[in-house]
Amino acid sequence: MRRSPWYLVIVTCLALLVACASGPETEPEADEPADPEIGGETGTAPEKPENLLADGERSQLFFDLDQYTGRYMVARDEGNSRAWTSLHATVLMPMVERNLAVLLATAKDPAQPRYRLIAIRALGFGSDLSGDRITPVLIDVLDEPVVKFVNSSLVSLYMLGWSETPIEPIVKLLNHPDTLIRSNAALALSRIVRRQRDKAGDDFEITPTMQEAAGRLMATAGRPEEDPFVRAHSAAALGAIADPGSAEVLINLLGDEHMVVRVRAAQSLGSMEQEGAIRPLIAGLGVTESRAEGRIIAASLEKIAVALDYPVDKAALGLDQDRWKTWYEAVKRIR
Repeated sequence: MRRSPWYLVIVTCLALLVACASGPETEPEADEPADPEIGGETGTAPEKPENLLADGERSQLFFDLDQYTGRYMVARDEGNSRAWTSLHATVLMPMVERNLAVLLATAKDPAQPRYRLIAIRALGFGSDLSGDRITPVLIDVLDEPVVKFVNSSLVSLYMLGWSETPIEPIVKLLNHPDTLIRSNAALALSRIVRRQRDKAGDDFEITPTMQEAAGRLMATAGRPEEDPFVRAHSAAALGAIADPGSAEVLINLLGDEHMVVRVRAAQSLGSMEQEGAIRPLIAGLGVTESRAEGRIIAASLEKIAVALDYPVDKAALGLDQDRWKTWYEAVKRIR
């Protein structure tokens, strides 16, 4: 497969296999301070209104953003969570928040495509507090015909993950002819809907738009000829929506030839907490040769067991298929 530029390849293992192998992101350690002089400003310079950068300062800002976002993506690609977390929290987010008006204006200005692309990428590193200002600008970009702008906007919507993001414009792109757009649309949808679910808690409801998305995602995930990362991200989005009707599709994906698809299907089944997924997940333990995949399957089994109030000791059961089979048979006898 031809390797795409970094800002289009969030669809690759930097967002999937890294997460599967390393688990939750860790906090940066104190021995990795970020460069304090960023965006053409120093810690001692007087603050300027964020929309009054001189030409030289503006050029420096976009140069720095391009460099730091590139370093961030390299760290993601290498699985260096300390580095990418540090860059995000201590470098990129402060830069974006301090220069937000400039970035928003540039992201809407077709007369300067180079700076505009950098601004669209950078906006994904904003904070939730700025989500109501950033998201409408990124959503507007989704209607444009230029693939690189649309993809960069989808990646930024994923990175921002603002729970109030309207999903209708993203759902429309799930069937886009471009593979990367389909993949990034599913990826962005998976995080946004999960954030909405986390925020709503027990009050979360599957809306008609989410049901429409689930139908498209099931069709995509079930096509073996589709790109594996499109199918993996589709499986993740199905887990975020958690429509019970998608369980069968996800169970079928546990036997997929691509590990990235199997892993996302297993995680999504764990999120849906349905008993019907227990036996297929246990069967998956006997097939996989990857301990990382096995740990994800075991975690999903534990999550379902806890949701069903089944006694379970994941540490004792480990990744042994026979132990899990014995456990489930015993649970069913007791119940």
